[in-house]
Amino acid sequence: MFNLDHGSILKHLHQLGKVNRTGKWVPHVLTQDNKNTRINVCSLLLQKCKSHDFFHRLLTSDETWIRYDNPKRKNQWLSSGQPPQTTPKPDIHGKKIMLCCWWNSNGLVHYELLKPGETVTSDLYVKQLIRVNEALKTLGLQPLRVRYLHDNAKLHTAKIAHEKIEGLGWKLLPHAPYSPDLTPLDYFLFRSLKHYLEGIHFDDHGQVVKTLDNYFASKPPQFYSDGIRDLRRRWGHVIDINENTLSINSRYLTFFGNKLFYVKNRNYFFINLILRGCTLVDSVLLKYLWYDFVIL
Repeated sequence: MFNLDHGSILKHLHQLGKVNRTGKWVPHVLTQDNKNTRINVCSLLLQKCKSHDFFHRLLTSDETWIRYDNPKRKNQWLSSGQPPQTTPKPDIHGKKIMLCCWWNSNGLVHYELLKPGETVTSDLYVKQLIRVNEALKTLGLQPLRVRYLHDNAKLHTAKIAHEKIEGLGWKLLPHAPYSPDLTPLDYFLFRSLKHYLEGIHFDDHGQVVKTLDNYFASKPPQFYSDGIRDLRRRWGHVIDINENTLSINSRYLTFFGNKLFYVKNRNYFFINLILRGCTLVDSVLLKYLWYDFVIL
């Protein structure tokens, strides 16, 4: 096409500062609706976090697998042509246990390790929420001031879980689907923990508990605070990179009084709503909506 050999093209690309990289694997390809939801949710949360105590009141949770065998790949200095030492990947069927964590900007609130191979169900999650509520009281925190953030896993959005959160008096915050980059445990705490566990092999449950206790105790309050407060930057980043991609479907437009609303995904658990062309929110309508409004 350019009447140049492949080597010359590569040379010019390098001179332009270009690098050849493989695209990152992502767990899910986001549809336009998914992207719109991410923008809406992040806009709403950015409005909410303007409150001076928002991050102090935020409680977040998630689950992850802890493997008994955690091999570590090491960098190696090699001579030209010398093959690197191989490191086997962890056995996907190897022994592992599920870790469930709840934490806030001051530190760890509560964690539980399930039995090997056991996973969290909606019924178990409800019981865990009760224990977390008691842990909050033990730490001198007021459960009624909690702003709770968790992802949209089915066990989290189940009706009994929603009713328990409401019964505890916690304020549930929205979370965009397929967004681990907006989940503090995924992008921060669990990531740090995985690095900490590299090279460690566990023989029994007691060793896992001791190691986790040491890890959580080794982290200062500022570590937990930084992980929570990074949400503000991440919410803003979602809006910055998608500010021109929001699409409006006219079949979701409706009027309330003289105000135009955009309503999407209306169901028991989530209402995605944008107010367009207005500056005031009608207090009567607020009573019937699960979340507050994003005013653009």
